[in-house]
Amino acid sequence: MDRVVIRVQSITPGTCWVSLDDDTYIEGVDLDQGDDNRPIEVPLSIAASLPRDTGSALMSALCGQPKVAYALQQALGRTSAIPVFVRVDAGGGAGDSLPWELLFHAERAFLSLSDHYPVVRSKVVWGKRELTRELVLSRASRPEVRVLAVLAAYGADWEAELTAFEAAIAYGREKNCDLRVCVLHSATPAQIKAARAPTSGIEFIPLTDATDIWTQLELRRPNILHFFCHGSVRNGQRLECAKVLYSEVPDPANQVHLSPEDLLENLARDQHLWMVVLNACRTAEGDSSGYQNSFALRILGQKVPLVIANRVPVQDSDASVMTRSLYPPVLRKVSAAANDRIVDWANTLLPARRALVNRHRGDLTGSDSAAQKDAWSRPVFYSLPSAPTLQPVMEAEPFEAARRETRELAMEQLESAAERFPERSTGGSSHNSPTSASEPKVKYRTAPYNAGGYDADAAEHGREGRSDDDEAEATGLAMA
Repeated sequence: MDRVVIRVQSITPGTCWVSLDDDTYIEGVDLDQGDDNRPIEVPLSIAASLPRDTGSALMSALCGQPKVAYALQQALGRTSAIPVFVRVDAGGGAGDSLPWELLFHAERAFLSLSDHYPVVRSKVVWGKRELTRELVLSRASRPEVRVLAVLAAYGADWEAELTAFEAAIAYGREKNCDLRVCVLHSATPAQIKAARAPTSGIEFIPLTDATDIWTQLELRRPNILHFFCHGSVRNGQRLECAKVLYSEVPDPANQVHLSPEDLLENLARDQHLWMVVLNACRTAEGDSSGYQNSFALRILGQKVPLVIANRVPVQDSDASVMTRSLYPPVLRKVSAAANDRIVDWANTLLPARRALVNRHRGDLTGSDSAAQKDAWSRPVFYSLPSAPTLQPVMEAEPFEAARRETRELAMEQLESAAERFPERSTGGSSHNSPTSASEPKVKYRTAPYNAGGYDADAAEHGREGRSDDDEAEATGLAMA
């Protein structure tokens, strides 16, 4: 695939040096000519008051390196899709702190807002380069996208995020691509039930500890792990997720703090996870005075091949616009990947960027809004050098692992009930016996509650052979 890859290094703390990376490829262009490729320094104080001025200064600084200038000239002279990768070396925190998304060309305008030249941040990863991720097809051969969303930003409007997910679910149905969403949240049961209709199609689970996230990751096998929470760089890079029943007075004991190492330690090295969305402030912010890369760049790797983050503080409303504009293009790409494994992920954020331009334009034209207001540039897209391809696989149920776990939990509960009520385990129906091989015929749930009550497909388990007392007892166990 055609691409321009710019290598970013911090040769000394608090500096940024750029050169052309060997992975640059433009069909029909000889990039091995004798131009000097020694790194040149880009000043970190390059940011100007207006986005267009900052982007122009960044472009000018890059073109001070002869090979980079030649590659960009060749790429921007074409109208085919040629992404511009900014590959940040380990310890390149200063370079990771620059607003590369603002790169501006006199003729092509902002690269990140164009149809052809998306700006993607990346890094070198040792090991296998070609990655494959599974794309589950349902019994009806419809592709499924599974999302585990942690909506736990204290004091923020989680309602807009939920509305965005509901809109994405409806959009997926139109495109024959099912979006399955499980939400870990910090709201009270009353808030969730008041806000959501039983038909929302979203499952809700209270966030009580970090172990809830790791457990659901293992059970749900999501393709996308989505965080809507606070990001902090004050005491080390971390996500701050409010626990359920968060008090009115902020208390560190009522938050879950997650570092990049926490995420990497608990993410399985398998083929189900495509992307992590860090819809939180400063998760794409590198250390401008030292070597530490951003939270997003630190988790990018073979476990997490795609990351979306924000490079500076963002408004809650802008974060929700990003979510609302993110999932439709993802669903379109996935629907196409059911037939063609290759996915062009580089321009995933383009609809979100354009939506943010329109949101802040006021009386300005779109181009003037982009030139004067930088909200559209704050989301950042990270990808490995070789983005993952999707391999369609058949699976009987979309959340099969979670369903197996609930069945095992049901059997344990029935065994416990049989020990407490031994008269129930003799005579009567065989499925009440703790030694029976048959599965319980009631739908159990791992979640303490669900906004929509029991799922509609619970009827598939039937009631044959059950008395009303048996049904009441089983329901009581599930709610216990």
